[in-house]
Amino acid sequence: MLQKPKSVKLRALRSPRKFGVAGRSCQEVLRKGCLRFQLPERGSRLCLYEDGTELTEDYFPSVPDNAELVLLTLGQAWQGCEWQGLWRIEKKRTIIPTLVEAIKEQDGREVDWEYFYGLLFTSENLKLVHIVCHKKTTHKLNCDPSRIYKPQTRLKRKQPVRKRQ
Repeated sequence: MLQKPKSVKLRALRSPRKFGVAGRSCQEVLRKGCLRFQLPERGSRLCLYEDGTELTEDYFPSVPDNAELVLLTLGQAWQGCEWQGLWRIEKKRTIIPTLVEAIKEQDGREVDWEYFYGLLFTSENLKLVHIVCHKKTTHKLNCDPSRIYKPQTRLKRKQPVRKRQ
């Protein structure tokens, strides 16, 4: 048991709401979480929301403060968010401003519209994630700078046509 309580953010599996809970042990956090979400303590367990690792008393001290946990009841499973591809390039904050800037600064270069089309309108940059997986933070992913403009093709010199004799 820890001397100082550890603070975590806790959610129930199908709940978008999360609450701060503090406890000196995994069992104490579990008990408080079950009370908060009005779930039975028997058969319930805690998992790291990012990768689904189940918390044990031995593992609990190594969990960082403010870690996000998911409270599962009997029969519920949680695989976490990593396998779904947690981050994608944000359309509103990153892709569209990059496209606007590319158009303004193109200076004779051709914007690679196929690259931007893929990011905006296809599943290339789309991941449907459970509400619990969606962190509302800046993701810090950017468009690939080497793909903003189409590669410039060099014009080949035309060879003079040989006359057949």
